[in-house]
Amino acid sequence: MDDDLTYEQAETILRQIASTALSEQSFPPDPGAEPGSMRVEEPADAAPISLRGAAAANQFWSKQTFQSLLEASPNAFVVIDRAGAIALVNAQTEMLFGYSRDELVGQAAMLLVPPAFQSRFVERLRACKMANDAAAGIAFELYGLRKNGREVPVEITLRSLATDDGPLVIGTLLDVTGRKRIEQRYRTLVEGIPAVTFMAVLDEAINELYVSPQIEQLLGFSQKEWLEDPVLWHTRLHPEDRARWHLEFAQTCATGLPFRSVYRFVARDGRVVWVQGEAKVVRDALGRPLFIQGMAFDITERKEAEEALHRSYGELEELVHQRTRELATTNRELQAEMDRRAGVQASLAQALQEKESLLKEIHHRVKNNLQVISSLLNLQSTTVKDPETLSALADCRHRVRSMALVHEKLYRSTDLARIDFGQYVRELSAYLFRAYGAQAAGVALQLEIDEVSLSIDAAIPCGLIITELVSNCLNHAFRDRQAGCVTVELRSEQPSGWLLAVGDDGRGFPPDVDFRETNSLGLQLVQTLSQQLAGSIRRRDREGGGTVFEIRFSEPQERPQA
Repeated sequence: MDDDLTYEQAETILRQIASTALSEQSFPPDPGAEPGSMRVEEPADAAPISLRGAAAANQFWSKQTFQSLLEASPNAFVVIDRAGAIALVNAQTEMLFGYSRDELVGQAAMLLVPPAFQSRFVERLRACKMANDAAAGIAFELYGLRKNGREVPVEITLRSLATDDGPLVIGTLLDVTGRKRIEQRYRTLVEGIPAVTFMAVLDEAINELYVSPQIEQLLGFSQKEWLEDPVLWHTRLHPEDRARWHLEFAQTCATGLPFRSVYRFVARDGRVVWVQGEAKVVRDALGRPLFIQGMAFDITERKEAEEALHRSYGELEELVHQRTRELATTNRELQAEMDRRAGVQASLAQALQEKESLLKEIHHRVKNNLQVISSLLNLQSTTVKDPETLSALADCRHRVRSMALVHEKLYRSTDLARIDFGQYVRELSAYLFRAYGAQAAGVALQLEIDEVSLSIDAAIPCGLIITELVSNCLNHAFRDRQAGCVTVELRSEQPSGWLLAVGDDGRGFPPDVDFRETNSLGLQLVQTLSQQLAGSIRRRDREGGGTVFEIRFSEPQERPQA
């Protein structure tokens, strides 16, 4: 290519890059230029050049000036001479293909085209040179070949330029990799759903721009057939639905609301296919309609099912009447059975009430009998002078009282199987402190009882354990002290266990005594009752003095009532 270009040749190149380089640059007007002229910035060592219509026809622009304009374009430019060799490229071409400018200039243009597409490129190149309107150019999509061997999708526009040395071809190349990826994702998305996706131009014929391959499964026409015949969709729309479709679509265009309708198509094999169509008009920034985009769902099976349901409605209605008569007869029989069962339930309720009354009476009599035993032990104590015997009788009386209190609570409770254990412990502890009189003087009682109800199988052993351990505290823990504190604690331990702890802040348990081997009847009884609860017992010294006994147990399963 010559180092200089005539004005006409330069103008052709400028037209190609006008939409890119010149639109991206801001050229301030030349105060001394005539109206309609254009000023181009050149290097400092080149004089400014102005183009002024025919007056500039004989001027020449340097190759360096146009190379600067080409570099300003965001697109790749390749100028091909009449021999098919590359005469000029810009920096974007280097970036797109990975070759340097020196590696490209002088090489055959086929260097940048994969072998599989070279014949197609040659055809387009020949057509460009032979085109009558050189300014219009030829646009098409192809794949380019990078230096590293990778192929890249590009959009190419070829325009011819006549020179004294023969025609030049100016190629504008745009990397469309991103657009291709988006198109592929879109196709993957729409072609993977059980519906036909379509786009159509809003002209009088509403020609289709795109229809997904599902159209063949829906109506028997291939995607290619559907797109090549602009009126195929209209001829396949059921004649009885055409007027309604046009009316509803006109309302959508007028109001801007989404289009939703159910209509029929006639498939290639003559089948009537029910379609639910949903579409909307896509508009530009000014609100002008561009095209329609939507989806079509095959609802034939649903419609056929609706029609079958409608046909069977009469039969179903008669069947319902028949069933209603049968149900009326059954209801009468059921009412008679319900009346009989109501009588049985009334008898059972009366029997249950009598059983509850009997249980209350049993608990009441057991409590009274235990109270008699307690009274006998108390009377016996008046005839005994030996302190150890008196203490043993008192311990027995306290144990009997703890059991009697359980039966009293059950007798007074609405629940004959369980008692409020917190209230029971408060009353039992108060009784023990009253019973020990002077020994309990100055000793405080601290209760930490969770809100809990226990069955009689757990309440009686726990009550006896508390009785033994509290009595032991009052008997031994504070002999050399005027004040102290006894603590009784019962708290839940998940998932189904309990912790019962009785302690004091007295002088503590003798370190040389093993409570498991002691001859004390009370401590032996505590161990036996712990085993009865399937629990474990341990003793620990309290920080600051005193002893705490801890019993961990699970509440026994309730025995079924007879």
